[in-house]
Amino acid sequence: MTRRSLSRLGAVRARDLRASAIAAAAAGDPYFANVVLLLDFAGSDGATTATDLSNTPHTLTFNNGAQIDTALPFIGENNLQVTGVNDYVAVTDDLTDFDFGTGDFTVELGIYYVDRSSSTSPISRYTSPGGWLIQYAHSGTELKFFDGDTALVTETWAPSNGVWYHIAVSRSGTDLRLFVDGTQLGTDTTDSTDFSGIGMPVLLGKLTPTLQPHNGYIGAVRVTKGVARYTANFTPPTEFYPTS
Repeated sequence: MTRRSLSRLGAVRARDLRASAIAAAAAGDPYFANVVLLLDFAGSDGATTATDLSNTPHTLTFNNGAQIDTALPFIGENNLQVTGVNDYVAVTDDLTDFDFGTGDFTVELGIYYVDRSSSTSPISRYTSPGGWLIQYAHSGTELKFFDGDTALVTETWAPSNGVWYHIAVSRSGTDLRLFVDGTQLGTDTTDSTDFSGIGMPVLLGKLTPTLQPHNGYIGAVRVTKGVARYTANFTPPTEFYPTS
């Protein structure tokens, strides 16, 4: 094959790859039917309302000083500012959407610390003895995923203030994985916890209305029920997730 032929072949392949990428983007999210929470925090700076863009829109209640911030976008969108001790947002109604049972799921969001000098829970559905949550444990510089009071995954992680991170927890079958910026922390954890019948709202910015406030910002929240989106290292998103 001549050099000119190889050049043409390369150009055709590049064109086909670009066309495939455009087609995939136009197709949207193949798992959108499984998305039970999708938050881009669209709105004006300081606003205290936001819309859930998922298939089953939930009511969001902003508490105390929680508000939309437009100055520190994450993957191109606004974020939730929770920089006070009592700031949080409660995601209510249709709570069975967040009962994962023993099936697959993915919880992902962007987090940014103004102050990480204490333990925080950026997203939580905590109750004792059950309920899922993500926690940064300051004392051990660890990122954890819990079933109520029991840490199912504990991995060393030392975030910096003033930096956005994409955090994801994904369970495929009985393999539970924790990712930061697309890189898995540690190894797979075997888990078959039944996350059913919890009956608690999802909180953004606190473990409970009185405990472990996240002092910083939260962006691009997506919860997918029944699908493990990430089973190996991946490229973290640079644009907001598809809305269809």
